Amino acid sequence: MLLSFTDIYDGRAFTNFWCTYIFIIYGTCFLSKTMCYEGNYIDGLMVHKENIKSLLFAKYYIYSAMLIFPLILIIPTVIVGKNSILMLLSVMFFTFGPVYSLLLTIGIFNKQTIPLNEKFIGKTGIENNYMQIILQLAAFSIPIIILTLLQIVFNNNTAYLIFMLIGLVFVFTHRLWINSIYKSMMKKRYENLAGFRASK
Repeated sequence: MLLSFTDIYDGRAFTNFWCTYIFIIYGTCFLSKTMCYEGNYIDGLMVHKENIKSLLFAKYYIYSAMLIFPLILIIPTVIVGKNSILMLLSVMFFTFGPVYSLLLTIGIFNKQTIPLNEKFIGKTGIENNYMQIILQLAAFSIPIIILTLLQIVFNNNTAYLIFMLIGLVFVFTHRLWINSIYKSMMKKRYENLAGFRASK
């Protein structure tokens, strides 16, 4: 409502920030904890070699599909003429492209089990995972920086099309980078298993 019907957040910097934030925050809340909840039943997941790979693909598809909700929430800004539908789509594709790639990479470094009855907003202990913090900050800042730089060099529509193209490259190659994440997780599996078991 504030974005649509007030001028508090008008201007390129605020527009870029809020438009990317509304999409990225959704995945960050859940994908940054990839493997933390699964640490409770990690031994069961390890029984079959491909279980974790299937889990990564499932998470990617589910959270990509759920981006329809932030898209619907921010549509009023298009109706009142503050954002273009091209901008929203470009940010959405960039989110489930490079951003989700970064967020799923956090699963390689997560080895702290979160109890299944833990409150979502409770202190989980994974705040000490510095790699997670760095990748989360990168997931928030890189899209805004890239989009702003593209807008400086090109006109807005061209910037949005290039931004979308970058996202689509990652979307169409998602099987490659998810497989790469899976292989990296398997290389660290014994170290991570020890961490999950110790933190139960």
